[in-house]
Amino acid sequence: MTTGPLLPVTASPDPGTGPELCFHCAGPVPAGERVLAHIGGQQRPMCCPGCAAVANLIEATGMAGYYRARTAPARRQSGEAGAGSVAPGESAYQAIAIDLFDDPVLQRAFVAAGAPGHASEAHLQLHHLRCGACSWLIEGHLRKQPGVVAAQVNTLAARLVLRWDPARTGLAGLVQALRGIGYDATPWQAGAQAAVAQGQQRRRLAEMVVAGLGMMQVMMYAWPIYIADSGDMTAGEMRLMNWAGLVLTLPVMLFSAQGIFRNAWRGLRARHLGMDVPVAIGLLAAFAGSLFSLWQGSGPVWFDSVTMFVFLLLTSRWLEQWVRGHALAMTGRLAPAVPAQALQIDPEAHATRPVAVVGLRTGDRIRVPVGEVIPVDGRIVEGAGPVAEALLTGESTPNWRGIGERVLAGSLNLGEVLDIEVEAIGADSTLARILRRMDQAVAERAPLAGLADAAAARFVAALLLITLATALWWCWFAPARALGITIAVLVVSCPCALSLAVPATLAASTARLARRGLLLLDGHALETLGRSRTFVFDKTGTLTMGDPRVDIDWRGTPVERRPLLAAIAVALEAHQPHPFAAAVDKALRTAFPVLGVQPVERRCSVLGQGVEAEFHGRVWRIGKREFVAALCPEADGNLAADGRTVDAVVEDAHSGEAWLGSSDGLALRFRFVDALRPGAAELVAGLRARGAHVALLSGDRPAAVAFLARQLGIDDARGGLSPEDKLEGIAALRGDGPVVMVGDGLNDAPGFGAADVAVAVGRVTQALARGAGAIVPDGDLASLAAAIRESRSALARIRQNLAWALVYNLCAIPLAASGWLTPWEAGLGMSLSSLLVVVNGMRPWSS
Repeated sequence: MTTGPLLPVTASPDPGTGPELCFHCAGPVPAGERVLAHIGGQQRPMCCPGCAAVANLIEATGMAGYYRARTAPARRQSGEAGAGSVAPGESAYQAIAIDLFDDPVLQRAFVAAGAPGHASEAHLQLHHLRCGACSWLIEGHLRKQPGVVAAQVNTLAARLVLRWDPARTGLAGLVQALRGIGYDATPWQAGAQAAVAQGQQRRRLAEMVVAGLGMMQVMMYAWPIYIADSGDMTAGEMRLMNWAGLVLTLPVMLFSAQGIFRNAWRGLRARHLGMDVPVAIGLLAAFAGSLFSLWQGSGPVWFDSVTMFVFLLLTSRWLEQWVRGHALAMTGRLAPAVPAQALQIDPEAHATRPVAVVGLRTGDRIRVPVGEVIPVDGRIVEGAGPVAEALLTGESTPNWRGIGERVLAGSLNLGEVLDIEVEAIGADSTLARILRRMDQAVAERAPLAGLADAAAARFVAALLLITLATALWWCWFAPARALGITIAVLVVSCPCALSLAVPATLAASTARLARRGLLLLDGHALETLGRSRTFVFDKTGTLTMGDPRVDIDWRGTPVERRPLLAAIAVALEAHQPHPFAAAVDKALRTAFPVLGVQPVERRCSVLGQGVEAEFHGRVWRIGKREFVAALCPEADGNLAADGRTVDAVVEDAHSGEAWLGSSDGLALRFRFVDALRPGAAELVAGLRARGAHVALLSGDRPAAVAFLARQLGIDDARGGLSPEDKLEGIAALRGDGPVVMVGDGLNDAPGFGAADVAVAVGRVTQALARGAGAIVPDGDLASLAAAIRESRSALARIRQNLAWALVYNLCAIPLAASGWLTPWEAGLGMSLSSLLVVVNGMRPWSS
């Protein structure tokens, strides 16, 4: 392979003779927009986040030799803005060569490949996205493409989640279709996302500032004309004032309003009537009419109305984007930086070598030094020590992980050097699945949002018809007033307030809940939490801590035989995720520090019952008493050690039990005393005070469940239930409306599936596998209580916003159509209406 310096094909000129050039594409690096990428051991200048993203991917996959061997820079795309060209004032952006999207090596970093016959999923960073209307347009256009299964846009993060059938189409073709309507995409990366968001915010702020300055200056020239009495100003003076207004309006139309015109044009090209269509028509009509009047020397001019309308509209959109940015910042903090490189172990040379993480395969082994972030999901094959995985498990303190135990990408190794066997990387890791679910939750529209979107789309079509009818009417009866009244109708009834009514509120609520420690994984979760009047709780690990103290009843077992029974119990409970299993293991290893591990065969778990395995040809079970006693029906398995029935044993607070036995009978019993989780009593009391029905459905002993229910004041409590029993119980409760199921994700899959929203307390990995709609990673039930209050407040604010948008349009449109509103009054009313909706959506809940 050629080895030489990594240089761009066209070297950067001397700083004194020209602009700095991008290392990837050799395009000029805009002043103040310099992005750096680590290539070949050096920081290289890039002209935009798009170039940085593809350069980082090339470096991460070990293909940096591309920069030595290439004979030409990466090709730019030509065409209108959004297909690779740069809009005035926008950060320079380099489109990626289209064929790179189908490169199988590069795809490993951002594509989750499905099994044969199943869809693949990619996360792409969108460029030139400005508002919710862009999201609707992109989703609608992509869903029409052959082979596309789903397309969801996270407007918050400007991110596209795309699922397609690779047997029918390639990713490159879908990106090309996206470019065809004026947008572009690059592989999503956390760093690139932040750079894109910052560039977009700078662009929007610059547009707003230019529009604001233009509005103030134009109003300064227009105000004397409004207040002057007849004869106070000559025709020449008035004409000079109007020409000055034109000069000051041009930057607003050509720069600040450019995004509005571009969005409207994209929508029309895709045959989609977005909310920018009437705005663009109104602005162009007002500007063209003013030009005509100025050229003729008579007639009204509306330069002040145009500039004021653009400024106020951009202000409301900037404020909405600011709210969304805060929600994005909260979710962005949940994504720790996973290394792009790892130390792969060479089993033959007994040495390590640095490799790109995306180049690893299942079964490879890597070494993670102390203090480094674990880059993959895998199992420890050598070493042991504490691992910090607060986001992924919900536990704030580090967890001890040893040989054979699973560790997750994004966790921090705090103990000693760990050798790990790779199980999942990149898009297939648990961390990536969490981020995908969170993306989908933000992108997925709640039912109310869907209704508002549909209403806004129909409203635009109806508005254009009303505007046409109004124009024809006034052209017939009063031609001199027709243009002004038509502009007023277009402007006053812009559906911005209707379109912002739901997303502004949901974005603000999502950010507040993330700060409080609750992550939403389903788009409808917030709305359903607010409408639900039935809440079902699991017991262990949900209302209790899930870290019980264990009392062991040896039932007369000789002392010399106890270590063997303890070893069998530990072997049966190995790698079981239930809190009771961990408690048994901890208690027995404490009692017998040198406990050996007994080999067992044919081990299998029975959901909600226990574990069965063979030891030296004999079947052993650990779990519920009925499950274990079934091995020896004739044994006296229903008696406790002192001869009383199990249910008659004096109740400990929040107790449960498990048994170990074989065909010889019940060998020993474990009794668990689990502390009440902080905030449980307050949560249940708060729900009952609001008239909600609270149920406790548990697989633990009925006596223990009844005791906990009395402690918390829960009337509907049922114990001894199998997962199927929980499913039937939840199905019966759904007759009273939506049901929220709260559990720890263990043995809860049927219940989670039956509930309208499932909330997992801690244990993020189990929650993902069982389809939870929301997660409380730190296990603080106060976060769930806050989420319920926030969701109800959010629904109230959404209803207020929708009601305001409806009342405003019902009043404003007739006033404008009848000639009672001038264009500037219409623009002021529409903009203030949108601002009111956004501000009300940001308002925090009140108890």
